This record gives sequence, C-alpha cells and structure tokens, in this order.
Amino acid sequence: MAYYFSTTWCLLFAIWVEIVVCVSGRIGLGSRLYANNNQAWVSENGTFAFGFAQATDMGSNSNDERYQLGIWFADVPGDRTLAWSAYL
Repeated sequence: MAYYFSTTWCLLFAIWVEIVVCVSGRIGLGSRLYANNNQAWVSENGTFAFGFAQATDMGSNSNDERYQLGIWFADVPGDRTLAWSAYL
C-alpha cells in the first residue's frame, strides 16, 4: 500500500515539475500581446507564430486598423501565411 502511495506522489510531482519547466521557459506570467506592435509568440522550433495579423477584407477601407487572432507559419519568408484564424 505504501509503495503505491509513494509511487503515485512521485509521478504527480514529476508531472508538475515538467509542466512548470515547460511553461516558465517560454512565455512569462503576465506577458501581453498587442496587435499594433507587430508582436508574436513563436513556437520553440520556430515553425509557427501566434499573435495578431492585419485583417484583410476586400470590402473594407484600407485605412482600417482591424486585426485578427491567428497562427501562421513563422519560417515562411514574406507575408504571413495564416494556418488558423479566429476571423469574426
């Protein structure tokens, strides 16, 4: 009984440590993304980026400063190629 109890606690502790190490090394607590600052959070391997991209709507005025939340390919040169967008 004691063996299973200690094994369970060790496993839970190891999982907790892994989560803390993964989260703390990438994006700090209280970090913010601002749409107008052209900021993004890039994945660890540099393939994807998460942030705000300028919304491109054919019928809108070109002076509009509208943004959409999205994930794009960070390693593709040139314009942002969106892989996913929360287009509203």
